[in-house]
Amino acid sequence: MRLKKLLTVTAPGNEAVKSIAKLSSSKKARDEARAFVAEGRKLVEEALAGGCELLELFVLSDALGAYEALFPSVSGTVYAVTRPIMNKITESKTPQDITAVFAYKSSGLPENGGRYLCLERVQEPGNVGALIRSASAFGFDGVALSSDCADVYSVKALRGAMGATFRLPVEVVGDMRSFVREMRGAGFTAYAAALDENAVSLENADFADKLLLLIGNEGNGLDAETVAECDAVIRIPMAQGTESLNAAVAGGILMWEVSGWKRNARSGFRNA
Repeated sequence: MRLKKLLTVTAPGNEAVKSIAKLSSSKKARDEARAFVAEGRKLVEEALAGGCELLELFVLSDALGAYEALFPSVSGTVYAVTRPIMNKITESKTPQDITAVFAYKSSGLPENGGRYLCLERVQEPGNVGALIRSASAFGFDGVALSSDCADVYSVKALRGAMGATFRLPVEVVGDMRSFVREMRGAGFTAYAAALDENAVSLENADFADKLLLLIGNEGNGLDAETVAECDAVIRIPMAQGTESLNAAVAGGILMWEVSGWKRNARSGFRNA
């Protein structure tokens, strides 16, 4: 199969190698280039299926034949690399035989959606990825993040999301309080998850059809000012002596309950 451009790279000082290594490790570099790195065949294929533009492809020299079907999708260069080079350009301890550079996907939140997960100052990339994955699994229509959340395009966040970042609209909205006010003005009801003595326990909560579910920072939760912008505060009932849950675990429980899987015949889930 003829390629637009195929280069063999063996030198760790190669400019393309240095560039992708920087994209893997630096949010600033990703934002400046408007590009991110996807490691492994599954994530590469998920990004392609989600409509992301494939800019560059790095494949182990002895595995080129396994990925020929992807080559026509590459707008730039396909690089055949050695194992040491692949180790250098990836964050994984045991890299797979393919890594790619994609352009950021432009996708705002859909105007006709009914349920949005909102994350404020969630710092751990793995938690951000896991929450996006759960939002996709439980039928949410999109995820909104404050600008001080962990980067959704970091390797850890993408790995935690398992491709959901490309299946679900995900948008950094900047200031979460302003976003909540705007969405409430459009008819949405905002629910803040918080360990508040006046919070409604989850088993007693009723949820509107159009809603925002807000999850906050791992250590400090949502900002008090953000909670004040919401219509209701909810909490997960827990056994005495348990202070809190991991943000991703708590978010998964809340989204399961909000989705009404057991009660809602319109859920559309595969196993419903």
